[in-house]
Amino acid sequence: MLGKFNLERLRKGVLRYLVIESLSERPMRVYDIIKSIEERFNGTYRPSTGSIYPILKGLVDEGLVNVTEEDGKKTYVLNETGRVELEKAREKFKSKFADDYTGDKRKIATEVMGMIIALYGNRNTINENQARQILEVIKGCREKITEIISNKSK
Repeated sequence: MLGKFNLERLRKGVLRYLVIESLSERPMRVYDIIKSIEERFNGTYRPSTGSIYPILKGLVDEGLVNVTEEDGKKTYVLNETGRVELEKAREKFKSKFADDYTGDKRKIATEVMGMIIALYGNRNTINENQARQILEVIKGCREKITEIISNKSK
C-alpha cells in the first residue's frame, strides 16, 4: 500500500528541480525558464509565471541563484552553490528512479512524470467521459507492465 500521495508537493519539488536544471544551461529570464520547461515536456506542460516566481525567490534566498537587473528585466544565473545543489538533486533522483539512471529506465521515469503532470495540469478540463477513458488506459497499462515485470526471463 502506498502512503499518502501529495501531487502538489511532488509538482513543486519537480518544478524546483526543473528550474535549476534549466538555469544550469545558461542565464535566463522567467519567460526563458518557462519555455525551457515546456520544451522538456514537448508542450504538454507549461508552468505559470505564478509558479516560477516563488521558486526563483526561494532559490535566490537560499543563495543558489544570483539575479541581475537590466532595463527593469531580471536575469537569473545559477551560481556555484546552485550547481552543487543540482548535482545533489540529480543523485537523489537517480537513486529514486533506478540504480542506472540512463537509457530506457530514465525514459520510463520521464514519461510517467510527464503523464502525471499532464493529467494534473488538465484536471479541471477533463470531463467524466474522458476520465473514464483515461482510467481504462491507465489500468490496461498497469496490468501490461505488471505482466512484463513478472515475466523476468524475457
